[in-house]
Amino acid sequence: MLETNIRVVHPGADLWVWTKKAKLTGADLTPELAEKSCNILRSRHGLAAAVSVGDPTQLVVGTKYPIQPIHLDSDDWELDLHDGGESATQLFLKTSEGEQIIPSLIERSLLAQLAKTNLWNADSPRIWSGLSLSCHFERFCEKSRWAKRDFSLRSK
Repeated sequence: MLETNIRVVHPGADLWVWTKKAKLTGADLTPELAEKSCNILRSRHGLAAAVSVGDPTQLVVGTKYPIQPIHLDSDDWELDLHDGGESATQLFLKTSEGEQIIPSLIERSLLAQLAKTNLWNADSPRIWSGLSLSCHFERFCEKSRWAKRDFSLRSK
């Protein structure tokens, strides 16, 4: 987990994120495999995704664009991901699903963006150079319409 204390100052509980539903198919699909697929989507495809509340066969992806079919695999499992066929929706932080999903989407989106930079890391997606990371978060908060710079980072 990437831990920050970036605070949402505007729009507060009215914060929303564009999301699309994606379906996972494969043999012996478990919640653990669904989480692994979220990590692979982030690391290989730069997409922030979280397992849908109560349905491990469905992911909530932080995008408003159609999701192209993706084959996900590792040494001992294979899954296929495809667009759920629904229109993009705004997921609000003030909903129970939003409370659970949006923090994960923000964390995974930040990790995906950090991976695209030339910041030094310690061979881990969660351990980054403090000075470089501070500069990156400074720029992130300056560009953001809802985040206030007041952060510290810890690896959990």
